[in-house]
Amino acid sequence: MAVVFPNEEPKSSEHYIGVDRNTRGHIAVVADTESGKIWELGKMRYHIHKKYENIKKRLYNMGKYKQLKAVKNREKNIVNDLNHKISRKIVDVAL
Repeated sequence: MAVVFPNEEPKSSEHYIGVDRNTRGHIAVVADTESGKIWELGKMRYHIHKKYENIKKRLYNMGKYKQLKAVKNREKNIVNDLNHKISRKIVDVAL
């Protein structure tokens, strides 16, 4: 059994936003051309990385590899969540 969805015509929009990735230490900088507003998103990414880099270095030197793996996974999950929140914010700005 096949499911068929009707093709929707793409919507034309005159509203544009500009997105720059990794400018001035942020993950993304979003500019709305109509309102002139600028959003700088993800500044804390660098601080998160430095914090967990120090923790991972200490655990590696102590030989606690199981805890090291858990910390790596925690950092990865935090960054993935941050990226998801930023992408959602960009989509909200675009709409």
